[in-house]
Amino acid sequence: MKKIFLQVVLIGLMCCVAAYGQVPATGQSSGSFGQMHVGKTTLGTLDVQSIPNKLSYQGLLTTSSGAPAQDGNYDLKFELFNVSAGGSGLWTETQTTVSVQHGTFSVLLGSVTPLTALFDQPLWVEVTAMAGPGISSPIVFSPRTELASSPYALGPLLKTTDGYYLSSPRFGLSGPPIGDFVGLDVFSPNHSVRTKMTSPAYSTGFWADKYDQSENNYFVLQTGGADRWSLGTMGNDDFSLYNWSFGRYDISATMDGLVGIGTKSPTKKLDVNGPVQVKDTLFVGSSNQNGFVNVYQNGASNPILKAYSMGNNGGALDYFDELGNWIGGFEADVAGTGGFFFVERNVNFRAFTVDGNYAGTEQPRVAITGSARSAIFDISQTADASVQLPDSSISSVEILDEPGISNSQLTSFATNNTSGTIVVADSVDITVPAPGYIEIIGGAWLNIYHTTGTTTEVWLGINTTGGSQSVYPGLGVVRLPGDLPTSATSYGYPCSARRFYTVSAGTYRYYLNLRFSGAGSSAQAGYPYVRAVYYPTLYGTSTVISPSAIGLASVSTDGSEQINIEQVTITPEEHLAQLKAKAMLLKSEMEATLKQLEKKTGDGQANGGN
Repeated sequence: MKKIFLQVVLIGLMCCVAAYGQVPATGQSSGSFGQMHVGKTTLGTLDVQSIPNKLSYQGLLTTSSGAPAQDGNYDLKFELFNVSAGGSGLWTETQTTVSVQHGTFSVLLGSVTPLTALFDQPLWVEVTAMAGPGISSPIVFSPRTELASSPYALGPLLKTTDGYYLSSPRFGLSGPPIGDFVGLDVFSPNHSVRTKMTSPAYSTGFWADKYDQSENNYFVLQTGGADRWSLGTMGNDDFSLYNWSFGRYDISATMDGLVGIGTKSPTKKLDVNGPVQVKDTLFVGSSNQNGFVNVYQNGASNPILKAYSMGNNGGALDYFDELGNWIGGFEADVAGTGGFFFVERNVNFRAFTVDGNYAGTEQPRVAITGSARSAIFDISQTADASVQLPDSSISSVEILDEPGISNSQLTSFATNNTSGTIVVADSVDITVPAPGYIEIIGGAWLNIYHTTGTTTEVWLGINTTGGSQSVYPGLGVVRLPGDLPTSATSYGYPCSARRFYTVSAGTYRYYLNLRFSGAGSSAQAGYPYVRAVYYPTLYGTSTVISPSAIGLASVSTDGSEQINIEQVTITPEEHLAQLKAKAMLLKSEMEATLKQLEKKTGDGQANGGN
């Protein structure tokens, strides 16, 4: 068959989309771009799904003599190269049964093999006739035809060495950019702008730069055209979240890594200007980092409360006054287990201390330390050393010490042979730690040698001076009337005496005195004893009923008469003295009655003997 030489004549080439607008035939997303503006030139309304990913390509096939090729169907191969000759094909497809009439044909490149994003570089089309009328082997048409842009595709884009850019600095999607300083406006109720990393790229994102660090560079979020929030750098390189409605910096972050909430100038890793609420656990520190908590008072430069770690000894909580003076704290015991608590009375001395493990003894110690007087409770000590109280610390409403007793008991006899004299039968010493009360109790077995016709009287008395004794108070008396007969043996009587003293702290001695009176008689105090009992506290007063009452308080039990009563409040000492006086009066009256009975009995015996 005669070899046919064909020549392809490029009639026209139209690009459906610009290089920057290419969308692969697969993976397209539905929706509308709306109107696209380049500067102020409207390109029209486009739908993503309606944008064809094909190129319209027409040509004229002629013989070597220039006559149109024979009508019929041809198989044509199309290839794209980025060089005019040589090189490797970037894309290829073969379309079969391409209709040729009067030598002309029209195809859509990309109908067989989808076009890829190649249109960011110069491209050439190479056509090869694979089969058709008069063709026995593939025929490559040369030279290649360079692709060209349609006129309006050149409008917004300018070519650089490795890319394209817009000739206008302002761009709008779905509407013209609004405002003189807006470079990009996006109008869409259902879409957003994103950057996405694809392999093998290593980074992606959005960059916003400013000319100088002193200038502002931020994103503004609006509602209804009004500024609400801004994110970015405000006059420096520190980040901030700014609230336009209230004119405040709600969140800020410095270049040094300091974050502030409610403050523009944080000074710590997290600086919060306002209250903080924690709904769950708050952790301060970690297993490999000590934690600290400082609480400040408004106007004070130093913290008033610190919670911190004492190294390997545990935790501590210290508190301070408004001047920063250390005035107290809770701490772990540095001597081992246990805790420690203290309160300062001034900047140099402690007023109250509780040591749960004093000096490592596993015993507690509590100390109240004053400038002149102190009280210490030291359980690590024994006996009196475990409790130390200040002088004069006992009052009528307190029991801060224990009652004490001092006792003396003799196994001998004290003899008084001289009427009207006093001898010491026994004595006792007692030391009291604080003001209080001492009761002295003494007694003995009295052996009285009596002479008829003489009244013999023996007293046991208590006082603070031995060998001297007043009648009252603190006196026990045994009186033998003169009518009693003289006996070869002594008369024996038990006798006791008591007396009450108010004392201050100190050491005291009390005596048991034996006083004798009676001509030709004598007396002995056998096995005398004297006992001193200390009471730290006096409770209440005594109430007695006086027959000289002013008012009528009640009636007698049988209702026959009214009884006058009076409530009189006196001290125990006064009450005791009154009771003793009444007892002595009653004793005298009983002794007088006894004498009268004895006299009458004696007279009856005498009369009966006559």
